Amino acid sequence: KIEDVVLPLPGSEILYPENEMKEVFKDILSRDNISLDFFEEVQKEYHLRGEYRNLIAKPRDVSHQIIKYDDDTEQLCATDIDKIEGRFFPNMEHPAREKGEKKALLVSFSLPSSSYATMFFREMMKEKNEVVVGLEERRK
Repeated sequence: KIEDVVLPLPGSEILYPENEMKEVFKDILSRDNISLDFFEEVQKEYHLRGEYRNLIAKPRDVSHQIIKYDDDTEQLCATDIDKIEGRFFPNMEHPAREKGEKKALLVSFSLPSSSYATMFFREMMKEKNEVVVGLEERRK
């Protein structure tokens, strides 16, 4: 399954695959005059062990709802900071509303540690990520 595919984050304790992927890592590091051995030679306080990350993570506890609204400046849902700081907004307790000319999609889900939804939302909205744009510019 694609969820079982992992990619290495460079470090001294990583076993790189003996295939084209290892060459890709070498090539990327060489652009900054770094070799795979660098991670073993670096001083102890800057030592990077490396890590493995899943290529794709399946979200859990997925839910969504449509929220109708009129005011573009209105906060439509509580953020994590709002929750941590105990801020309460009466209109956010039950954000689904029947009135309003505009519609917003509220998506909620959980991801495992070190997984991020950035690319999912970029693909869903067909927006370019700054990192991808930067890589595209470097290749020109």
